[in-house]
Amino acid sequence: MSNLTLLATGDIFLGTDDAVGFLEPVAPMIRGADIAIGNLEAPASTLGEPSLEKLAYGSRHILRTKPEVVGLLRDAGFHAMSLANNHGMDFGGDALLDTLAHCDAAGIARAGGGRDLDEARSHAIVERDGVRIALVSMTFIYAPVSSPAREDAPGLFCVGVDTAYAVPRNLHLAPGVWPRSVTTTRAADRAAVLESIARAKADADIVVAACHWGLSGFASGSAMGVPPKLGPNFLTDYQREMGHAIVEAGADLVVGHHPHRLQAVEFHRGKLIAYSLGNFLFSFELDFFTHTGGVLKIGIDRATKQIVSHAMLPVVMDRAAYRTRPARGAEIAEVREEIAALSEEFSIEAAVAGDEIALRV
Repeated sequence: MSNLTLLATGDIFLGTDDAVGFLEPVAPMIRGADIAIGNLEAPASTLGEPSLEKLAYGSRHILRTKPEVVGLLRDAGFHAMSLANNHGMDFGGDALLDTLAHCDAAGIARAGGGRDLDEARSHAIVERDGVRIALVSMTFIYAPVSSPAREDAPGLFCVGVDTAYAVPRNLHLAPGVWPRSVTTTRAADRAAVLESIARAKADADIVVAACHWGLSGFASGSAMGVPPKLGPNFLTDYQREMGHAIVEAGADLVVGHHPHRLQAVEFHRGKLIAYSLGNFLFSFELDFFTHTGGVLKIGIDRATKQIVSHAMLPVVMDRAAYRTRPARGAEIAEVREEIAALSEEFSIEAAVAGDEIALRV
């Protein structure tokens, strides 16, 4: 009996033009999975107005896509979408509610956004051959006033993080050195995350936690006064702390996105944490986007209902055509080297096997 295959991708944004064309090169990969999960990084709606809060912050990118995109993602092979991210409420509650309705109509399970706080924190279920897979979706990156779901208002599953700065003791010896950022997840939100994971585990065989977190090149570059494409790529304290805590609460797989570039992978207590998979499909480009990304390929034993294999399928964004396609030949080896370097502290074994990279500890 063959294993079930679960695929999990990074960020997805299909603009208003030629969404079908964007999906064509990668649809066969997605359709080959028994379960495919993505991160929909925009409301799919014609409703709402641009977020005044984000406009006040000077945000240059307030995103929305056509409702038809949801059906196109279904036709391409996706079964579930995480909705909790920093663009999920870009056009307010009406657009989010409309997105929920389009997902439901298309038969796509969704998590991370809801009509109220309870729904936003609830998990989605996809079942295959008697194996129940739960998806919990949360975002650590959000507009603090307009994005969080409330007891009586729509929004996202938002997790607050506090930031402090430690000034180096050798500041006088190295003028211009940057302080170290120290990040801590807020206690009440941390407890809510762990409760949601535990609740999902009680209802499913496999729990996937989708975490929108970390620093993009734009954020780290801006903070350090360098061009976004030169912004350093590193894991924040809260990513590490929450990744471990989420696994310890019962998650079997942690899927990270938001930095728009690959980050480290780690096994904690035998469970894979992919801190960022980079972009999967993005119909515009910013100078801090990298041209490579990854799709997790997870094998699930149908009999034991446990994860038995972990791999990454490298993908490449064609900068000329703004299309993502499966990596080929030397490109696969390049992604393997990148993942190995990013994950060096975690002693990960990453080995090319055909068109994928097998991940082991």
